[in-house]
Amino acid sequence: MSHSMYRRRRWRTLATTLALTLGSLALPAAALADGQLDPTYNGTGYHVGTVAEGTVFNNTDTRIPMIVQATGRVVIGGSRGGFMTLARYTPSGALDTTFGAGGFATAQFSGTPTSGPGNSGATAMTTDAAGNIIVAGFGASQSEFAARFTANGTFSGAAVCFAPHLIDYTARAVALRGTAAVLVGYARDRHPSIAVPGTPAVIYGQRAVVTIPASGVDTAACGAYSDNGGLSLGSAGVQIDGLGHDGTPTPDPISQANRQYDGVAVNADGSYVVASTIGPDGASWVQKFTGAGVGALDATFNPLGATPGRLPVAGVNFHAIKLGNGADTSFYIAGEAVDAAVAGNRQMLIARVSAVGALGNFNGGSGIARAKVAGGNNSGQALTFQGTNLIVGGSANLGGKAAFGMARFTAAGARDNTFGANGQVATPFGTPAVNGFITGMAVNGNFVYVSGRLSDPAGLATVSAKYFATGAPPPPLPAPAASTGGVDQITNSSARISGTVNTSGTASTWWIEYGTTTAYGATTAPQPLGASTDDVDVQNAVTGLAAGTAYHARVVISNTQGTVGGDDVTFTTTGSAAGGGTTGGTTGGTTGGTTGGTTGGTTGGTTAATTKKKKVVRQCVIVKVTGKSINKARSTLFSKGCKVKVIYKKSTKKKGTVLSINRKVGKKLVYRALVKVTVAAK
Repeated sequence: MSHSMYRRRRWRTLATTLALTLGSLALPAAALADGQLDPTYNGTGYHVGTVAEGTVFNNTDTRIPMIVQATGRVVIGGSRGGFMTLARYTPSGALDTTFGAGGFATAQFSGTPTSGPGNSGATAMTTDAAGNIIVAGFGASQSEFAARFTANGTFSGAAVCFAPHLIDYTARAVALRGTAAVLVGYARDRHPSIAVPGTPAVIYGQRAVVTIPASGVDTAACGAYSDNGGLSLGSAGVQIDGLGHDGTPTPDPISQANRQYDGVAVNADGSYVVASTIGPDGASWVQKFTGAGVGALDATFNPLGATPGRLPVAGVNFHAIKLGNGADTSFYIAGEAVDAAVAGNRQMLIARVSAVGALGNFNGGSGIARAKVAGGNNSGQALTFQGTNLIVGGSANLGGKAAFGMARFTAAGARDNTFGANGQVATPFGTPAVNGFITGMAVNGNFVYVSGRLSDPAGLATVSAKYFATGAPPPPLPAPAASTGGVDQITNSSARISGTVNTSGTASTWWIEYGTTTAYGATTAPQPLGASTDDVDVQNAVTGLAAGTAYHARVVISNTQGTVGGDDVTFTTTGSAAGGGTTGGTTGGTTGGTTGGTTGGTTGGTTAATTKKKKVVRQCVIVKVTGKSINKARSTLFSKGCKVKVIYKKSTKKKGTVLSINRKVGKKLVYRALVKVTVAAK
């Protein structure tokens, strides 16, 4: 979800540190293998941000951009406490306190030329020929910026573009065109006929070309700002494709709506190519714009297409884009293949588009190379060259959680199996694992550096990691992965536990641990799984439980590479808890109270024959699920003991988006009440 949906809200200070550990680390003896973490970087191969050091950001744009300086120092960006924030790490992975002020460089930008500075964040980064850091991002309320910092984190200048009424700008990518910066991203329109705050936004791609001043902040760099009786008409030089500056649609608004520009690459002649996300037509666009000003569609690019200057590619989602090395004038685009029916079929991809707008001469002539990393449901958010090879990075579903995922391809588009395990790397974080996403990537020397984020109830933690990119021996097989999904079919004495596991390429066994505490104490019989890198959904019933009793449970998987447990889930069996003696387990329990004289089993004895049992009515609270993925929404509801009925409705929104629930958020419902969840479907 983009930052602009919440930009006007005040961010709360994170009070706790996100404590995370990597599932497994390679031994130093095998550390030179391609795709392995470098254990000399922060002692682990990665640096997870903490509240104490100030590197837990609140950047809801979801991107943590990064660059690697010639010295091997890594700079990441985001938003913290309302300030656009850059942090730098030393070559050994420690926070570099010589950068900026104590390791951080910050700035804030206004929403209009006359308003004060406000909530700002960095979403894209690059460097210029002098080694300066060029940052793009969002400013307060309705603006975007391109700023320059010295290599050591001193602010030198910025250009700010202002949005028209009811539209938010966000820069998603930046590239240099001589001394100018090309910004691409999106504008968010609520339509002029809808009063503030209005309904959810419609997204349009937007572009700007700005020159960053030598010093200070230039509020006219995107053209003259104007307003009409207090109604902002924004900066004249920003082009919103499909939308006018007064918020009214321009020709062809339907096909251009609900897509954004996520990547940009500049040619030597000043023209530039933009990659978009998938739109209403089921295709992502690759578009070339001329080099004069903000530019117009270049009709020499895909000249025989329905719209010259535009190459639509169906069934994919595009993000980062790079111009080929040296004499290679092709464009390489990272993203993921989209399967509207099965999310697990999403694969990371790299597409090659020629200078004249044609797919081909890559991966056997198809023009697109794909790789299913770990359990699938991949996202390809970042791209970098390693000599003639290409590495795509993003997320991979590993045991039901999103892990850092990467795949390497040769110059011909074949998967390079010398990188990681069979050409792919999946790195889980946390015990149990939390969701992680690569959002930035760069190669420096023999290493590939990545930036990303980890999501957890405590907040959003930044991650900087360093992997070997040049080596010989293969890495050891990774540890397995597991996550616990939910609990259903709860009775007085039993329940069914579900989850997801991934053997990570080694034959494994899995089981359910359960008990009245997180020490568990009881298990189901181990079940075998063959070697695979696919996620496998598992479930099993636990029986012999005591009535009216709270239990903990989790899914566990084990193989020669380690034993991993999933998230802990809780549930309460139905019926009334027995008094007196010990409640039953899988063997039936012991005798009841001394005066009751009833044999234990699942209900136990009573303390007196005249004791009246009070019926316990359990309740669950339906938490907010709007905007979350359906799997997470269903898991949340299952964990509360609620049955879930999913209703699919045709929608232009991203598949899996929860559109509504049939109960008010926070309302208590009768235990195991039916909750209907409406989900977008293509």
